Amino acid sequence: MTVVKNSKSHLPTPPYPTIGEIAYEIATRSGLVQTTNDKCPLYNALKAFKDDRKRPGLAPIEFPRSVLVDLEDRLASYWNVEEGDSPGINALMTFSIVRKWFDLYSGLVASRDATLIDRDRMVDEVLWPSIFSSGAAVFLKIYNEWKPFVNVEQLITAEHPLAFYLKFLCKNGSADFKTICEYRATHDPERLIDVQNCRKTLDEWLSGASTPNLERCEEILFALNLEMELKARIWMMVARLLQKTPKQYRVHILDSFKSEQALDPIAKAHHLARQLAWEIGSGLNIGPDRPYAKIRSALYEPDSSQPRSRPHIVDMLTRQENTWKPIADQTQYLIHWLWGRLHVLCGEYKEGLERYKLAYDYGANRDPEIYNVAIHEAMVLAAYLGEKRQVERFRGWIGLYSSFVWDETQVSISDRFEQVFPSSLRFEMDE
Repeated sequence: MTVVKNSKSHLPTPPYPTIGEIAYEIATRSGLVQTTNDKCPLYNALKAFKDDRKRPGLAPIEFPRSVLVDLEDRLASYWNVEEGDSPGINALMTFSIVRKWFDLYSGLVASRDATLIDRDRMVDEVLWPSIFSSGAAVFLKIYNEWKPFVNVEQLITAEHPLAFYLKFLCKNGSADFKTICEYRATHDPERLIDVQNCRKTLDEWLSGASTPNLERCEEILFALNLEMELKARIWMMVARLLQKTPKQYRVHILDSFKSEQALDPIAKAHHLARQLAWEIGSGLNIGPDRPYAKIRSALYEPDSSQPRSRPHIVDMLTRQENTWKPIADQTQYLIHWLWGRLHVLCGEYKEGLERYKLAYDYGANRDPEIYNVAIHEAMVLAAYLGEKRQVERFRGWIGLYSSFVWDETQVSISDRFEQVFPSSLRFEMDE
């Protein structure tokens, strides 16, 4: 039997960033949430969701919809100026598009095996040239049509987009710089600041050496009497997001923004991932002994032509794991998953459940079968064992990337267990 590794001490980074990671980056890069405020409930919720794979195994993972609602409220508050358009409605519309984008992204994760691709190459060579840049361009086009203000292409291509935007706002040059410094130094009686220090800080912002948080950005708008200009607020946040986006990624955003023909970002991502996987796979030399298909047949097909004794399957699993050692991080989840199913078919339910949990730890955002097959099996097994908290956790994992629904009121747990682990496939305990 293989040795079960400690999933918390060594977890390979999944090729696709999780939805929690993306939500965290959007919130912090925009400035709606500060990373320095670890007492903020919203920041802590985002951080917990981002780091979900590092959390205790039985904690719920359901997507915290309240996080998006809280972010929506913060955006509405930031946009809250006296104009005909309701900031609350516009914030709601913005986050409805964010939700649709998350659905699109989860569909991508759950539709293509990305086992051989590592995170860096997935992000650089697949996601930014396709779905990430496309999503960013959608918002830029919407805001540019809704509240045009700054030259978008110049903003994207600037060395430091926020610094470019601040200079754009300061039409009077040094006179406006002086006004900003005087305002920041005196507007808050409880936080008086030396004007020279303010100028030094402003110079750092104008050079791109540092990035002001959203509160400091608002102070600049107030100093320039632009606090009631919704377009000035919108593009201030956009500029901050672009400033926090590496230049090599902004090149892809610009391409998507300038594109007149709407390309399918999912189709493009699939094409790029397929090319990359083929390139990586053709360079591997992992040996000829790969009985993976035979193992799957023996564990899933009642009429399989493969020998179905437990020792024979154990031998094949061991050989397969040895063959995959050069790519262990990318394939460990499959080993745990198949071991888990074998344990269950042998009546070793607790051992099987532990293996299924490890399969998720190693395979999350790596192979859609983790969500479409393995975790379904794990949820049924947990329900059969009466592990209610674990059932909810599995249900949460499935809900992130799969539309599978199991209605316990229509099919009993015992019947569902028989469907997933049919008696025709089970092994006698003495085998």
